[in-house]
Amino acid sequence: MKAENFEINEYIKEYLTYNEYTNTFECFEAEIRTKQVSKKLMNINVNPNNQPQVTKSIDPPRIYGMMKGEQAKSRREHLLEKELGEIQRKYVQVLAAARQIFSISVSCIQLITELNAV
Repeated sequence: MKAENFEINEYIKEYLTYNEYTNTFECFEAEIRTKQVSKKLMNINVNPNNQPQVTKSIDPPRIYGMMKGEQAKSRREHLLEKELGEIQRKYVQVLAAARQIFSISVSCIQLITELNAV
């Protein structure tokens, strides 16, 4: 087990104990022991096809980022920030175009009033 996983598991155990989640604590410990035993068996070359495949998500949980001392952002959050930046860039372009159109319309109105005055 990686050191960071071990440390996170200890924090979770402390949390469960503090909040008196005894059943959850017992299940959590049993799950940890089961994984440790199954990893040892896999190292002895037991057929891994009998083991159910668990698919992990693309992004690690945020708690791993907390352990590294950084604010963890998921891949989805990074994509949303990128999209927000693109939207803001387009907004600035549309705003600049609107200002130009307004300036042109003011100039046209001034020219029309000058022509009417003549």
